[in-house]
Amino acid sequence: MEHFKGKKLKGSKYRPLFTFMPLEKPAHYVILGDFVTTEDGTGLVHIAPAFGADDMEISKKYDLPVLMTVGPDGAFLPQITPWRVSSSRTPTVHHTGPAGARPDVPL
Repeated sequence: MEHFKGKKLKGSKYRPLFTFMPLEKPAHYVILGDFVTTEDGTGLVHIAPAFGADDMEISKKYDLPVLMTVGPDGAFLPQITPWRVSSSRTPTVHHTGPAGARPDVPL
């Protein structure tokens, strides 16, 4: 196993996990950001410029595309599968968690 600084990865290209939307310019390569640290993990993060101030600023610096994957109604766009939900149905979410003195009454 080799140990090295993350700076060595700058510019390295990678295959994206998802390719839902077409891109106008290159986007899948390693960039460096001073807001990423190893205090809470590896120091390697995914950015989403449309959904975070730090992400937007660094995307401008590196001229990365900004993908809006959510429509005005708050739902994923149709091409964003498998997370999109048809507008004709409402998802049912079942939560499990602690119960009070009466087991059928959630806290």
